[in-house]
Amino acid sequence: MNYINQMFGLEGKSVIITGGAGAIGTTMSNALLNAGANVMLWSRSQKSLDKAFEKLNRPPESRCQGLTLDTGDESAVQGALEQSINRF
Repeated sequence: MNYINQMFGLEGKSVIITGGAGAIGTTMSNALLNAGANVMLWSRSQKSLDKAFEKLNRPPESRCQGLTLDTGDESAVQGALEQSINRF
């Protein structure tokens, strides 16, 4: 492992990105995945998530996964958080 990865690598860490299927979300996801993190994308639309997985060139069962939810709904966020923790 090189010095940069030792200091700043995210190997074994997990990240949730809300709005993860958008342009900024997929760009951030790619950077975080390259740094070794597990990434959970949250989006309102499954169709958008599917496009994000295509753009990231990663299958949804990899270190990059996704959930659909409305982040304005507190109970949906609680449920998605529990699911995200359990997946990684």
